[in-house]
Amino acid sequence: MLNAYVGTIMKVEDIKVGGIYHDGKAAVREVLAIGANAAGIEQVEYRVLAAKVTQQYSYVEQRMVSVIGTTTTCHLASFAAWAKTGHSKTDCDDLMTRLAARRVKLSPGELAFMESVLDEIGNDLTPGTMLSYDHTEGRAVGGLAKKDLVVRHKGEVEVTKLGAAWLRNAAQARIAG
Repeated sequence: MLNAYVGTIMKVEDIKVGGIYHDGKAAVREVLAIGANAAGIEQVEYRVLAAKVTQQYSYVEQRMVSVIGTTTTCHLASFAAWAKTGHSKTDCDDLMTRLAARRVKLSPGELAFMESVLDEIGNDLTPGTMLSYDHTEGRAVGGLAKKDLVVRHKGEVEVTKLGAAWLRNAAQARIAG
């Protein structure tokens, strides 16, 4: 993490070109350029990497379009007020995986299986960990495989990076109460 001003406003000086910033909720933006507009006001051009609302209606195309990957500009001071944490490009992959894991919705059977994994293994789970499952858990494991939380093998499952992130989020939620 570059900066961790969680719950406060970042300073304008903290915003750098090439930096990746997170609002502490669901949005992630990458700064592409910083410069002054015709009126002399500092502006930042950024790319949306993640957002709570991923689509918006385009009146030009008359359909819903994705906002992920789009670029836009705003005042540098507004961007600094929005940003809560700064991340390096290497930390961004983990952040994006954690955010994707938050959006995964599980059925009751899938949730029960993942909770049992959390009870059995605890917080020491890493991607690639192999776990055995009972034949009665086959339907739950199949659903988890479709959601890319596990890779199904004969009698075992391998936890993916997304699955490990989901379990980490669940463990943190348990600790928080």
